[in-house]
Amino acid sequence: MEKYLNVTKKLAKKAGDELLSLYKNRENFTYSSKSKGEIVSQADHLAEEIIIRGIQESFPDHNIYSEESGVENNQSDYTWIIDPLDGTTNFVFNLHFWNVSIALMHKGNPIIGVIYAPMYNEFYTAVDGGGAYCNDVRIEIPKDDKLQFDKSLHGYCYGDKLPAAKPIAADYYKRMLLSGYSCRQLGSAALELGRVSGGMLGSMYIPGANTYDVAAGVLLIKEAGGVIVDQDGEEWKLKSDFLIAGREDIVQMVRNI
Repeated sequence: MEKYLNVTKKLAKKAGDELLSLYKNRENFTYSSKSKGEIVSQADHLAEEIIIRGIQESFPDHNIYSEESGVENNQSDYTWIIDPLDGTTNFVFNLHFWNVSIALMHKGNPIIGVIYAPMYNEFYTAVDGGGAYCNDVRIEIPKDDKLQFDKSLHGYCYGDKLPAAKPIAADYYKRMLLSGYSCRQLGSAALELGRVSGGMLGSMYIPGANTYDVAAGVLLIKEAGGVIVDQDGEEWKLKSDFLIAGREDIVQMVRNI
């Protein structure tokens, strides 16, 4: 397990630092629309190339699933799930909330999760059964009154797995707003899940959650003492098309909004 974690951290750091250099030197930066409301940039492809090349060199027999390149299926029990630049729109429009997200799955279960946010110097890591960390400091979702539903900021976004994801997300935001709760779409699901795992956000709500956006964050939440469920309250699975994450009692409150 240690070898997997070390390789993941090394690749996340290398890709993240390359992204940071691009972010700070934007004169020749290019991007395009891959679909309505979705942007892809040269930065996405650069970071993806760094990560995929590193995985192929270290674990040539493993499967790879990346946001931009799709699936490389080698019929392995191990699958790397990559979002080389989660928060591309933020990145392009000079908002700091973006990150590199890498997860390793074994037979459909996350065993390694790494999220690196260079602009905040936040490096989240989790190993199955080994706890969650930010910058090598153990993190947990607060179990006491330090984290209260009505005094927390809650995150939400939407993904592509569910056709009605956008109106569901919009309706959730409306219900939270009219109920007097603080709710924001910050633009980077992986980093938002990282912040839920550290107690900085109260919860995360994602209809249509894309696997590459949440795989690393799911492990962080579990290892930090939280729960991740679908819209029916069942445990989140790799093929789930809905995700609600946070402390168990807060997740239940979110489901009841």
